Amino acid sequence: MSGLQRIALLLTIIGAINWGLIGLFQFDLVAAIFGGQSSLISRIVYSIVGIAGLINLGLLFMSNREVERSAEPRTTR
Repeated sequence: MSGLQRIALLLTIIGAINWGLIGLFQFDLVAAIFGGQSSLISRIVYSIVGIAGLINLGLLFMSNREVERSAEPRTTR
C-alpha cells in the first residue's frame, strides 16, 4: 500500500466516523469545527474526504496477495 493510499484510507476512516456521528447523534463534527456545512473550509474537507474515498476504490480491485505483499516491510540487499 502506497503512502498516498494510507493517507486516503485515514481520511476515509475520518469521514466514516463523521457519518457515524451524524447517523447516531445527528452531530456533524466537521461542520461543528469549521463553522457549518456551507462554510468554504467544511466544503473543502468534505471534498478531500470524498476524493480519498475514490482513491480507496482501487483497494477493492487488488488481490489479497498484492495487499499482503505491499504490507510486508522491504529489505535492501
